[in-house]
Amino acid sequence: MAEITIKDYECTKCGFVKKQGTNHYGNTWSVGHYNCCPECPPYAKYPEFGGQTLWKCIEEEALEWWVNTYLTDRAYGGPEEGGWYYDCGEVKAGFQCETEEDAQIVKEEMIEVCIKWNEDRPDISSVLSEGRYFVCIENTPPENYPQERPYYE
Repeated sequence: MAEITIKDYECTKCGFVKKQGTNHYGNTWSVGHYNCCPECPPYAKYPEFGGQTLWKCIEEEALEWWVNTYLTDRAYGGPEEGGWYYDCGEVKAGFQCETEEDAQIVKEEMIEVCIKWNEDRPDISSVLSEGRYFVCIENTPPENYPQERPYYE
């Protein structure tokens, strides 16, 4: 379960600032009577009149931006149900970036590199697969996955 944190939010209509508990990043909506802006006109609080408040998060938590490169493949899970496989990934590179825009630039550059690395590599569903390189943007440093070998249920 996500942890509730108290942050300052600003009404995008009138600029009123209040503290709210939230379990996510970014902006949030309030619709109807609950948690709407007390400074906006009364009709702004009623859904039947289109009432809603967009609260802009003032204390946006700084996210980490990581461009992570993995060698992905399929691993044999076991003989159950005629044999089953699971996806796995081995870390090959991780670059921490200052902003999401920087991360997008690095990702595009790494995609070009991975296209070259993936030449002549069959798809991971092939029995001849030795894996394929994959690039993604995450908010955490890279880690091999899965952390533990899955079991058939």
